[in-house]
Amino acid sequence: MLKNEVVTKLKNDIESNTLSHAYILESPNQLFLEEATTDLLLAYFCETKIACRTCRQCLNVINNTNLQIINIGDATERIKKQEVLDLIAKLNITNLGEDDKKFYVIKNIEQLGPEASNAILKTLEEPPKGVTAFLLSNNRDEILPTIKSRCILFYIDDESFALENNILADVIQSGNKDELFLVGAKLRHLPKNEVVSILQDALKKVVLQEKVEIADKFYDAIYNIKKMTNTNLIIENLMIEIYEVL
Repeated sequence: MLKNEVVTKLKNDIESNTLSHAYILESPNQLFLEEATTDLLLAYFCETKIACRTCRQCLNVINNTNLQIINIGDATERIKKQEVLDLIAKLNITNLGEDDKKFYVIKNIEQLGPEASNAILKTLEEPPKGVTAFLLSNNRDEILPTIKSRCILFYIDDESFALENNILADVIQSGNKDELFLVGAKLRHLPKNEVVSILQDALKKVVLQEKVEIADKFYDAIYNIKKMTNTNLIIENLMIEIYEVL
């Protein structure tokens, strides 16, 4: 779905008072994730209910001074268990604002360590009343299945880089080594089924015709991506194999 479509869907949930306790918003584009989350929070708290960005409540959201919104993570560093415990403690404090509704945002959920994951899992299993989570992610395959199963997931398309199935095939055929690693970086943020589809397309259209010496590498990568949870190393190694024959 496009970012605006996801935001519109969840705005409707806000207006109808049917928000779920937890959403995973996934996109390879981190900016889209953060913009979508801000838009949704503005929609809830805005005094005029139109996300005006100028009222007191909107400014509190924009300036991260709304006490009913708790943010953890920076999308790059591992999130520690103590950060999650501090989050849970804040969620249990009542009367933070004009109503009891609270939101927490985790950037990015795949950055949780094992202990931190177990701590947040308990909150997802027994969510506090009036609490909604926005869990941001660049790659759902790196999220614990037990966490995913307790959330509603939306994939936000990266409109700035719409990968078509033939993108890798075109790069191999052109021999553009610089472009190859840009494509590889994007592949690492896509769902497994989309990566498999792109690799299969390149295998059929180009590799079996012009680069048969790496065909086995493609078959192995496709098999392992389907089987494994963390696919980043598989993709990286395949990009290196392709680089060596271009």
